[in-house]
Amino acid sequence: MKVAHINFSDTNGGAAIATGRIHNSLLKEKIDSYLFVNEKKSDFENVFGPNSTFKLIEIELRKSLSRLLKKKFINDIDGTFSLNIIRSGILKKINDLNPDITHLHWIGNEMISIPQIKKIKSPVVWTLHDMWPYTATEHYTYEKKYITGYEDANSKKKFDINKWIWRRKKKFFNFPINFIATSRWQEKNLKNSHLFNNHNIELIPLPLDSENWFPINKKTAREILKLDKNKKTILIGSEGSHHFHRKGMDIIQDIFKKKMVNTEKIQVLILGRKNPKLENLEQIKYFGHLNDKFTSLRLIYSASDLLLMPSRLESFGQMALEAGACGTPTIAFENTGTEDLIQHKSSGYLAKYLDIENFAEGIKWCLNDENNEKLSKNSEKFTKNNFNAKEIAKKHISLYEKILKKP
Repeated sequence: MKVAHINFSDTNGGAAIATGRIHNSLLKEKIDSYLFVNEKKSDFENVFGPNSTFKLIEIELRKSLSRLLKKKFINDIDGTFSLNIIRSGILKKINDLNPDITHLHWIGNEMISIPQIKKIKSPVVWTLHDMWPYTATEHYTYEKKYITGYEDANSKKKFDINKWIWRRKKKFFNFPINFIATSRWQEKNLKNSHLFNNHNIELIPLPLDSENWFPINKKTAREILKLDKNKKTILIGSEGSHHFHRKGMDIIQDIFKKKMVNTEKIQVLILGRKNPKLENLEQIKYFGHLNDKFTSLRLIYSASDLLLMPSRLESFGQMALEAGACGTPTIAFENTGTEDLIQHKSSGYLAKYLDIENFAEGIKWCLNDENNEKLSKNSEKFTKNNFNAKEIAKKHISLYEKILKKP
């Protein structure tokens, strides 16, 4: 069986990391898996990126043109948007390979145009890493237009780009697409969507290789990172201002600002870029973006008592997956994709949706010594039992085989 995965990058971003893990897990199961990207930085097997300077320039030009159009027609700065209106050469690469299955992942930044997707000759599988496939231009949205449609006239705009893109999707996505929802939250959204409520949907979570992700002794990890051994350690992921509201960073701000938890006994570790909006938190230690996933990240997770993920919208939550494998529990809100990664008060804590007081109570409950020790053991066990890369690869293979057996 030959499978072609399509994702913009092989390492940059959550979708890239997830796609790489799926691709590598299939290779281990002797599947002839290929990964086509526009941004290649890894040395993974069977990963193909731009093969000339001209191709790199072409990719940047498409991205730049798309940015100009988005800047002109989209005013919302709190989010990520893709138009996918410019033709690219990736369609020819796919059809020249002639795979049995073409598996789409995150295809923003004009990686392939909407009409070109219909011209893929092999059956199409599409993993939902965010909401873009069933919305218009938005990768995440609080609105329900993906359910009702984008046809309402917008009198304030001469040209509504969301309506136009959504209509293009409605026109060109009128063929069988086999979707993979990585969480029940995504599955529910897709089943309710106007575009794809009658399409085939499989629920398959993202995988993690337990051979590489496991706990390091907490005391040792803290000594190496030079952390205060007498304070509880909270870990937060920061992705910059354009995701600040969706990721719930303002909720963390409020909890600390209002002293809803005892900040004097807490040290905060932040993975990702510095954000001035978080500077009011006490005892912050930034780690930035780490490329050495199997050592540095594992060390940070193992040194932490609790991961905070107060996202308002979240497709899955790979940080919770990685943290759990390292014995670090997560607190997140119900009604998000991260809900599937947590057993309430067993391997983590699920706060009532957008209830800040309940989230703060959850932090205190999780940091209790007796509770935290139990949560740590259970989170490692739950992650290994439910997100094993080998088992999830088999689920992908089973789906591919089922599609190929269809008349």
